[in-house]
Amino acid sequence: ANRVGWQHAFFPEPEVQAHMLKRFLADGEKPERVMAFLRNCDQVISRAMAVDKLDLAVEMADLAGGLCDRPVGSAQFRDEILQRQTRVRRIGERFKQHQAALARLAAAPDDADAHATAGRWLCLVKGNWDEGLPHLSQGSEPRFKKLAQQELSAANAAPDVLVALGDGWYEMVQSAEAEEQLPMLRRADDWYRRAAESSSGLAKAEIGRRRAEIGQHLARLAPAEVQPAAAPDAAQPSPASAEESE
Repeated sequence: ANRVGWQHAFFPEPEVQAHMLKRFLADGEKPERVMAFLRNCDQVISRAMAVDKLDLAVEMADLAGGLCDRPVGSAQFRDEILQRQTRVRRIGERFKQHQAALARLAAAPDDADAHATAGRWLCLVKGNWDEGLPHLSQGSEPRFKKLAQQELSAANAAPDVLVALGDGWYEMVQSAEAEEQLPMLRRADDWYRRAAESSSGLAKAEIGRRRAEIGQHLARLAPAEVQPAAAPDAAQPSPASAEESE
């Protein structure tokens, strides 16, 4: 397993990493080799997703999930792998929808549904708000459209406008899909942070209270994060590491 980590540093392409990792399963799936595969699979999946190789990410997640009927690692470790498999499959499906949306926009630039799909993928999955907000602002989903339009016109806005943007994303969390809750919380917190920088007194105290609430949500949804994110396009946390099973 240590050699795999060394090889990953020199062969960053996820296809090469996946090929090397699959070699652990070439000798009859011995328990120690299965464990080595599972321990290193997460970084390959994460790398594949980062460069939009979703087919490869789903393939590796499915391979790992298919090995969870073996008595390797703890029950919690295997359950986390199965949860990751489900999550990666959902994201893979969303990527296909995003690609289809881009194809529709190439033929019909005013397709509001396609703009909404593309914008949600870029902002809430990839964290690319600069590219995603213009899509959301032309989309068919009223709440996303309104927030995106407000963001695009928020340069040099007053603190109350920034707070309103934070409130908008914070309120969206309640009805958001699971994968979208964390980026919405981070986005809300970033607007609150910006508002706090030019606020004082009771207004600043209220902003601090809301940021503390976001911190509590993050502690529940992403325990590794001890503070709300400072940047609006912060990356989503990686799936749980296999080392936690040791």
